[in-house]
Amino acid sequence: MDKVKDLTIYNNKFNDDPGLFNDFQAMDYVKELKNQGKLDEAIEVGKTFMQYEGLTSFKNQYAYALYNKFINVSDEEIANKTSLFNSIVDEITQLTVQEKYSPLEVTVFKAVKVLLNNKPVDYAKLNSLLDHINPTLSDNRVMTVSGHESESRREKYYRLKVRALFELTQFKQCIDVANAAINDEIKWHNHAMNWILFYKAESLMKLGEYAQAEDVYIQLGKGIPKGNIDDILTNLYTLTNNTNALRTNLIYSFFLKGYSFKHLKLYESLHEMITSAVEQTELIETSNAYLYQLLKENSKDTKAYTLSDKFASKSSSELYDHLYNLLMKHLNAYVKRSNGKVTRYFEDHKTGNIASKGQYVFFRQEDFVYDVAVERGDVVNFCIVKNFDGKRQQITTKAILIKSEY
Repeated sequence: MDKVKDLTIYNNKFNDDPGLFNDFQAMDYVKELKNQGKLDEAIEVGKTFMQYEGLTSFKNQYAYALYNKFINVSDEEIANKTSLFNSIVDEITQLTVQEKYSPLEVTVFKAVKVLLNNKPVDYAKLNSLLDHINPTLSDNRVMTVSGHESESRREKYYRLKVRALFELTQFKQCIDVANAAINDEIKWHNHAMNWILFYKAESLMKLGEYAQAEDVYIQLGKGIPKGNIDDILTNLYTLTNNTNALRTNLIYSFFLKGYSFKHLKLYESLHEMITSAVEQTELIETSNAYLYQLLKENSKDTKAYTLSDKFASKSSSELYDHLYNLLMKHLNAYVKRSNGKVTRYFEDHKTGNIASKGQYVFFRQEDFVYDVAVERGDVVNFCIVKNFDGKRQQITTKAILIKSEY
């Protein structure tokens, strides 16, 4: 056990004349008082030393005494003395800088935690708090009580900073901070980086940089932390009048998600496309019948749709298959299609490349409209969409809704 330092000499000197302390002695005195749990005395001594211009090294120790007494306390104590808590946070942030042995970081993050527990969040205050620190924070993971790793302080700083800037409509600054985070070579938690990318994309949308926003959304894909990627892309393509991308995304979602009442909104959007795009009488009639039966089987109102006599005996499941086959048969009527030839196919990975107009497009066998055996030399037609290559960390393209010509 460490021996407790005798402070008699320091006590007497302080009582006689605090100005007799040199810089080291002042720091050592406040530090020892703090370490011995004499926080009130440490704070009183620190406040006195603040009056002497030649004394500076004690400030971190004095600030730590303030932190231990007023900041590192229970939420209940803070709630009962909110004004005092905020005033001490202000004092510490004005008194200290971000360096070793400084309580600045722990004070800021405690104040941030308290702030985030208040609804609505004061994002101006959050941004102001984060301005006291910078990304030279530790990137060491923090272990939770349950034994899981949580984000590091550096990840948390970036995640909260981009959110605050976005909420404050400082979209250019939000993008700049997001880019700094993306270029910071640390081991990222997916959830932290996903939020950073999300608010970058949202800021790009606000600035009208739609093509860049689309790339970021596609990079996020199913990892998007807020909202649904299909709905977000639908809104983007509607806003930019990109009819082909809008329809392609809609049909591809229909292809991927299959038959389920939970996808009713998707089927209704598809129906709207079918009825407004081109005159395909049988397809329109089938779409009407499918939605009618699907709603009826789930005890929902069917008045928006019609059921022709020839489909009256068909179940929604049967009509779904018929709708699928008709739509895939008439893809050319709704979306742009490309032609090409399979030049590479890897059986183990079920992926390959299609040569088309001097370019090579990546494909997955699961994106064939029908389950067929794929071989090199197969002639196919398909839609081209943007894709994110996780290995190369870049936007590329891929073929979807692929149909064999044979």
